[in-house]
Amino acid sequence: MLQLANILYSKGFSIIIIHLPFNSPNPLNYPHFTFYSIPNGLLEHEPSSAEIVHLVTVLNIKCVKPFSDGLSQMLLDVKEEPISCLITDVLWYFTQALADSIKLPRIVLPTIDISTFLVLAALPILREKGYFGTKDFPLEEPVIETPPLKVKDLPEVKAQDPEDFDHYVARTMSESKASSGFIWNTFEELQKDSLTRLCQDFPIPSFTIDGLLWAVRLSAEGLIAVGVAWSADANCKEEAIRAECAGHVTDEIG
Repeated sequence: MLQLANILYSKGFSIIIIHLPFNSPNPLNYPHFTFYSIPNGLLEHEPSSAEIVHLVTVLNIKCVKPFSDGLSQMLLDVKEEPISCLITDVLWYFTQALADSIKLPRIVLPTIDISTFLVLAALPILREKGYFGTKDFPLEEPVIETPPLKVKDLPEVKAQDPEDFDHYVARTMSESKASSGFIWNTFEELQKDSLTRLCQDFPIPSFTIDGLLWAVRLSAEGLIAVGVAWSADANCKEEAIRAECAGHVTDEIG
């Protein structure tokens, strides 16, 4: 997320980072960003003791008010340069309703590739069909819901409560569909088939930023070698993103 923020900053966007108190970024490393910390409402023992799906679900509930309050305050503080776009990790589905309530476009940044995202989206259906332990399938049998994967390629899903996990996945996917689009850290040419299937299941814009992890290099003088992530169609992708983010990006991380 911070790497994406660096790239957007290099293209002229202002960046505000909304973050939780634990594992928070060091503002001294990013003097060109504005940081805003919100409480998460968790007890001290909860982050280390909770099962990950349960923890993220709880955060999606407890962060609603502090995030909403913080966003409302920021909207008041930046009247001269209005916030016009919210970029969040796909995990934080609660932000979609908040963005809708103030008519703010939300763009989703999954931290997994498109193929893995499609498998995740299909998990409830795959579980219902018995792919996770209730039936025996030949390992070489194709999985029609997630081509070109075979049974042997399916991930092992470990969850204390499969129903809670499936509910979380379903909620994440439904709120992603309601967003203004995806930003993917991938090469379009490498995942062309997956991108085609994604557009069929999620009929919203998808922007690939071709190798984000290779794009940003920091030096003592500031940002260098930024922008190499954009390939030959760089201007098209940049203008598409600018159409969604008209100048001020609010960047949320967890």
